[in-house]
Amino acid sequence: ETATFTIEASQSAEVTLVFSKDGVQPQPAKKVTLNAGKIALSSKLDEPGFLQLRATSGKTTALAAAAYDPLQIKPSMPVPDDFDAFWKAQKVALKKVPAKATLVPNQVAPGLAPPAPVPPSPAKVLPPTPPAPTPPAPTP
Repeated sequence: ETATFTIEASQSAEVTLVFSKDGVQPQPAKKVTLNAGKIALSSKLDEPGFLQLRATSGKTTALAAAAYDPLQIKPSMPVPDDFDAFWKAQKVALKKVPAKATLVPNQVAPGLAPPAPVPPSPAKVLPPTPPAPTPPAPTP
């Protein structure tokens, strides 16, 4: 299946476009000039992975991607033999580091109204549930 990416410019700009698989194996760069318009580019992958398009104009870069069978992507390297032991040791070391949490008040951007406070909902007291009736005693 083909993925189509659309790039739009509000003013004239020279844009360098590069497709790649998973950010590596880049295809040759393509330079286009957008005259306050847009361009659509299509490409595809024939295997599981991410088709990425990097668009660069001057100092600005944008990245877009399309996933192809992402659940079928296999690791590029085998898992090291000490993988589980390594991460277990890292978790133990991390527990020794004290947390330094800081509560910061919510700040509202200039010109925006702060969110309206949510009124607390009144607590409801439910009546007690009556006990279940006692079954009659069996008769002999």
